[in-house]
This record gives sequence, C-alpha cells and structure tokens, in this order.
Amino acid sequence: MLTKLNFNFKHERTNFWKQLKKNQSSKVNVDLTTDEIKYEFQKLFNSKLIDSKKDQEMQTQVRNIVSNNMNLIKNLNQDRITVNQLEIYEIITNLPSNKANGSTGLNNEILKLACRQHDIELNVYTKNDQVLDVICYILQFIMDKQVFPKDFNNSEMYALIKNADKSTSCQSNIRPISVSDILTNIFGKIILIKINQASAPTNKQFGFTKNASCSHAVFVLKETMQITKNLKKKTVCHCDRCQ
Repeated sequence: MLTKLNFNFKHERTNFWKQLKKNQSSKVNVDLTTDEIKYEFQKLFNSKLIDSKKDQEMQTQVRNIVSNNMNLIKNLNQDRITVNQLEIYEIITNLPSNKANGSTGLNNEILKLACRQHDIELNVYTKNDQVLDVICYILQFIMDKQVFPKDFNNSEMYALIKNADKSTSCQSNIRPISVSDILTNIFGKIILIKINQASAPTNKQFGFTKNASCSHAVFVLKETMQITKNLKKKTVCHCDRCQ
C-alpha cells in the first residue's frame, strides 16, 4: 500500500489524493433523522450569543461612535479601495486543496486551474488574465457599490461525528461545520489585506497580526513573570483599558 501511495505521489497526484482519501474514510451510521439534525443546527446558529440588554447597549455605543465620527467616515469613503489582480491570483494559488464545496459547488481545485494557462512557446504556466479580470470585476463592484450578493450569506452545512466511539444517536455527538463559497472567502482575505495595509500593527501587538497570536503574548508574560520571580522582583502589568 505504501509503495503504491509513493508511486502515485510522484507520478499520479490525482490518484494519490483519491487513494489517500479512500484510506482515511470510515463509514459511521448515524441513528438520527435529518429533521433532528436540522433542528439542532437551527437552534445552534439562531440562538443569541449575548443577552438582549447588552446587545442593545452595544448597538447604542456603535451608533454614537458612527455619529460622532461621521465626517471622518465620509473622508475615508472618498478613497477608492482597488482590487489588485496579483493579490487575487496569490490568494487563489494558495487556497488549500481537498476542501468541501460551498453553496455554488465550485471547489478550490477548479478555480486554481482556471486561473492559470499554459504558454506553449515558453512551456510554462502563467496566470489567466481573463478569469482573474472577471473575479476582480465582481469584487471591485462589491467594494464600489458597498453591496453583497445574497449568496455571500449562504453556507453549506455539514454534520460530522465528534467521537466515533460514542453513541451516534446522541445529538451532542454531532458537530456542524459551515462552508462558505470560494468568492466569499477570497473577499474576506482581500478585506484582511486592505486592513493590514491601512493599519500597520506595532511591534508590541500580538492579536490580529500576521504570524502572531495572543498565545505568544501569554507566553511572553509567563516567561517575564518567571524571570522576575527568580530574581525576587515584582512584575507590573499595564492595561490600556484600565486607564
């Protein structure tokens, strides 16, 4: 089996992924009806994560911030955000393979193949400007008109078994995942790129920073506390929100 996988990996990549996926797949019978799973998913995704009182308070705060900064917001809207073809191409080429399809049925592999073409003279693959221009036009239209296609709000729901060793008739053992359409994911990545370009983080910021996370900040804090403890000194932490 390993010899066959190794041969397919070197010579037949398509067959390699098919064989690997076949070996990884396992059949588990679920003793729940579709209606039962649907009810649990609806209850999960439609239930409020915060109480109504705090929700109203947050909405009031947001309205006050927008109202007090309306002139600044108007000035920001005057600067047109452009969608770069090279950015789109880089995002698409780095999309992961073997992922579930979104609501349109378009998968990452098809889009990656469509965005490249073979140059016969040079015998190399280059980006397909025609396909990329269409994608850029759609995303640029969304940026300029500030409207979203209704399909951007639709996702495909998949039910996964959390633990195959536990009862498959227990609703708590079913984990839902939501898969958005490819264009929705590309648009989200473009927004992230534009945010990072407009607001460069400081060297002291860990959250919402590329190649960093809050776990790194926690590690630095723990190490600092351990060092000061060994030196028999105090550790003083400052929080901007406490001012």
